[in-house]
Formats: sequence, structure tokens, C-alpha cells
Amino acid sequence: MKSTIGIKLRYIIELFLCASMIGWLYESIWCSMVENQIGFVNRGTLVGPWLIIYGVGILVIISILKYFKIKNAYLIFLYSTIIAAVIELLGSYLQEFLTGSFSWNYTAYFMNFEGRIAVKPDIMFGLMALFGMKQIIPLLDALNEKYDNKIHNLIFMIILGIFIIDVIYSLGTGRTAQ
Repeated sequence: MKSTIGIKLRYIIELFLCASMIGWLYESIWCSMVENQIGFVNRGTLVGPWLIIYGVGILVIISILKYFKIKNAYLIFLYSTIIAAVIELLGSYLQEFLTGSFSWNYTAYFMNFEGRIAVKPDIMFGLMALFGMKQIIPLLDALNEKYDNKIHNLIFMIILGIFIIDVIYSLGTGRTAQ
């Protein structure tokens, strides 16, 4: 008999890691291509391909939306945008407290607050959360049902181990985002 708690915990961590990786990919592409920066830009505060704020963000957003039973796409977008802005604002203060700076600067954006949050990026976060809720999470659910086996567990443990080592290394070296 499988442990329900173990499966749920693994699922939550997988969701966190997937969202962190998707956030890293989005930010790295955005900064490397859209903002015309030369070369590849690793936007993460860690060495590996993850932005923790996206992982935390999706878990908070999912928790709030499920608690209030919000399923309408327009409401998912609206609430996700607001929640993402709050998470980003709080995350900037936390990162500044822990590292002495925060990884983004929206001072050039319309309707920004202290360069920490702005309307345009928060709308993008709302759209990404909507996409995640309607496309990515159902895909992850289907993959988890289909491939709930030893190989899946092994891959999960390896990726989680690499992530934990990265967090310890990055905190120890004081790495901050580029």
C-alpha cells in the first residue's frame, strides 16, 4: 500500500520544481532575447535552472484558488495576478533581507512600486498561472498517474537532491541573480 502523504508531498515538490524551472526558462529567455541582452542570462539566484519564487507562487496560488473553489478562467487570471504581485513584493523584501538585494528592477515599467512590482510583469504572471492551472497541472497529473513507478521516484529524488545541493551551495557562496 502506498503512502498517500508521501505521494502528495512528492507531487507538491514536483509542482514546485516544475514551476521554478518554467519560471527560470521564461525569465532567462525574456532577459536574453526580448530585452536584447547579449548572451545567455541565468536569471536565477541559484546555479541551476530554477527560480524559487515561481515555485512558491504557484503553490500559494493553487492553495488559495482551491480554498475558494475558483475555476473560472477570468477569475483565475484576476486572482492569480493579484496574488503574484503580493508574492513578488514580499519575495523582494525577503530576498533583500537575506542577500542584500533583490533580483529584479521594474523602475522603468509603468505603474511600478519601488521597482519591486509593476502592472505588466504581474499581468504576465497572471497569464502564466492561468496557463499553469489549465494546461501544465493537468499534464503533470496525467504523467503522475501514468508513470507512478520506481524510475519516476528515482528521477524525482535525483532532481530534488540536485536542487537541495544547489540551494546549500548558493546560500553558502552568497550567489545573487545576474
